[in-house]
Amino acid sequence: MLFKSFALTLLFAAARVQAASNCSSGPYNISAQGTLDELNSCTVLNGDLYISDAGNSGITTLTVNGIESVQGDVVVSDGQYLTSLSFPSLKNVSGAFNVNNMIRMNNLATPELTSVGSLNLAVLPNLQELQFNAGLSDSDSVVIDDTQLQAIDGISLDSVTTFQVTNNRYIQEITMEGLESAQNIQISANSKGVSVNFSKLSNVTTATFDGISNVFIGNLKSAAGNLYFSNTTLDNISVPYLTEIGQSFAVLYSPELTSLNFPNLTTVGGGFVINDTGLTSIDGFPVISEIGGGLVLLGNFSSIDMPDLSDVKGALTVETKATNFTCPWSNDDSVIKGDDFTCQGSVATISATSSYDLSSTVSATSGSATSATGSATTTSYSSDSSASSSSSSSHESSAASNGFTAGALVLGSLLVAALAM
Repeated sequence: MLFKSFALTLLFAAARVQAASNCSSGPYNISAQGTLDELNSCTVLNGDLYISDAGNSGITTLTVNGIESVQGDVVVSDGQYLTSLSFPSLKNVSGAFNVNNMIRMNNLATPELTSVGSLNLAVLPNLQELQFNAGLSDSDSVVIDDTQLQAIDGISLDSVTTFQVTNNRYIQEITMEGLESAQNIQISANSKGVSVNFSKLSNVTTATFDGISNVFIGNLKSAAGNLYFSNTTLDNISVPYLTEIGQSFAVLYSPELTSLNFPNLTTVGGGFVINDTGLTSIDGFPVISEIGGGLVLLGNFSSIDMPDLSDVKGALTVETKATNFTCPWSNDDSVIKGDDFTCQGSVATISATSSYDLSSTVSATSGSATSATGSATTTSYSSDSSASSSSSSSHESSAASNGFTAGALVLGSLLVAALAM
């Protein structure tokens, strides 16, 4: 009896050693629950974990038991029938955590996950809820594209390189109240009524807010790159502490907008564009003194109040339908350095004669004006913003994983208003 017990102990120990040996190195390619079960005794996987084509075999549910840490990537992709995927013990992933092209998935459970190298959730059209119960507090990049999520729950970051939420047609709220610093933020092509709250955000490189109904970025102090608002239903944009925009600034296709409040903004390094808004007066910039690119103001406003503006390095295009408009600048003064000067009211059809991509970095040299893209086109402007809409049905996960590829396409149809320098 003693010998039998000893033998069983040795057998159990040998089994544990064998199981542990399965954890020593990857990658691990999983296509069925049985293969996953072989890793149940592993708490740490050293290598990438790939779960692919699992749904094509008819499997609808997969559970990744036991694993607490993956020293590599976790990639779940291309399952036609998989509806539920659970990682009940997973706490951290050193690399990417990617789930994409799972058209029937409606449950993704990661209750203990707090840290990933990057998060990419794309082409999950039936996913309605995120289950980051412990709170995802560490990720260098977050990309959420083409889901049925109504809110971004369980993600609480204080800094991030990329934060992209695009093509989520049901989403109503995007809240990151603890986020203080980001390099790139892109919110675009989501539900028309989405509300965005980055109330602690103080530093950003480039931010695009497209199709939003509310935005809270009142603590923003620095934008080293571009700051764009487009296709919004905002009635007010207020950024009281922002002092400088390193590259370009644009407010486009926001017909309900009636006021802007940038009381401390002194410098815009690139183009400055306001087009197709509900503004009756271009004001809210009492101390802006320098614009490094072209200045384009298009709409139905009757006045412009930028009392400190003394240096526009690019060209000027001001066109308004208002009949009682008086231009505050003349072609003879020293404010506008570019060669082209248009400033007129009573305009029946708003148009501009040259444009450049605002996402490009612009530079100016003494008295000459050149576009960063090197090309100029004739463009007519319309209040119809339907051309800028984006469909999520044809999106591939690769577009989301490229960070701002999708957003660049959206902006390409929107940011056609700034004059070449």
